[in-house]
Amino acid sequence: MLKLKKIYTTGLSLCAILTAFYPAVFAAASADSVSVRVVVIQGMTAELQIACDTHQWKGELWSGVTPTLQYGEYYGFRSMRASFEVPGPSTLAFIRTYVYFQPEDWSAVTQIKMEVYVESTTEKNIELEIFDSSDVMVVPKPNVTGISTGSWVEVVWDVSSLLGTAFRIVLVPGGLLDGDIMYFKNMRINRGAGDIAWDAFAEDSYAWTGGEDFVPWQATERNDPISNIQTHNASAGALSIPWDVDQDPGSANAKLEAVNLQGKNFTGYSKMRAWVYSDRSGVPIYMAFADGSSWTPTAHIAVDTANNWQLMEWDAPGGVNWTNLQTFMFMVNTFELTGVGQVYIDDIEFGN
Repeated sequence: MLKLKKIYTTGLSLCAILTAFYPAVFAAASADSVSVRVVVIQGMTAELQIACDTHQWKGELWSGVTPTLQYGEYYGFRSMRASFEVPGPSTLAFIRTYVYFQPEDWSAVTQIKMEVYVESTTEKNIELEIFDSSDVMVVPKPNVTGISTGSWVEVVWDVSSLLGTAFRIVLVPGGLLDGDIMYFKNMRINRGAGDIAWDAFAEDSYAWTGGEDFVPWQATERNDPISNIQTHNASAGALSIPWDVDQDPGSANAKLEAVNLQGKNFTGYSKMRAWVYSDRSGVPIYMAFADGSSWTPTAHIAVDTANNWQLMEWDAPGGVNWTNLQTFMFMVNTFELTGVGQVYIDDIEFGN
């Protein structure tokens, strides 16, 4: 028996503004903040692409050393730049996944790898800390020392003793001097059968927030929906939307919302598309847009086949003030569904 739910047709209660966001204007994008590729695939010119391959990272001040993070093209590659203010006496810095990512079973992971470029007069070391959902460290702190300067170096942490589920990562660069700079790219995990991409460090991630029938995996903290559990084309991540029709009895949707667009200009786009994966067929997926005064959905597209990646394409709806877009969101219409389910969204494109 289906549960009756309230269907929202007008109005939108916007979520609290988060501090990290993805600059979403192609024309005004800076080289340090966003990677934009223009391609033509299946007749659509995609001008803005959101790869969903980079988690939110944050520099903490726990040791007194100030890490400043930004994204751009450095030494031939898209990467994350970390510069350090070291007033002394500590020479350690802490860079962590900003919000908790969806728990991933890493019990079979033997190595974690990443490429690092160091600008300094001395070699550096990086310690790795991994925590579960109870903030318990699940592996003794592996530390890679002697990271040389002036070239890209592959750093490999041995985590063969890792037990349990990963929920949060902390990078701890050490031996820092004031003014040092480090660059990070291409984090992978290895379960013994080759490397699996986990974080590209390629773009400043949107701040995403789930709501209504979206099921959070951390009730008291913000959730990072970038997940490596299921990805399109073996990429580093995808947006995860777990849903439960009873999560919010008054709602008819599970939503994942890109917030804090700060009134960005999305004019010129006539189509949106994304790769979608669902554990159930028939699940209706759509997008919606809010400009501060109205909430406008696209048409619904039903999932064709369970457990299979499907390309969905939506026409941009009319009636939206695209010059002042406040938020856009992916929606799972749960009104005629029962039970629970899981949807992943990857390789999002805006274009014509």
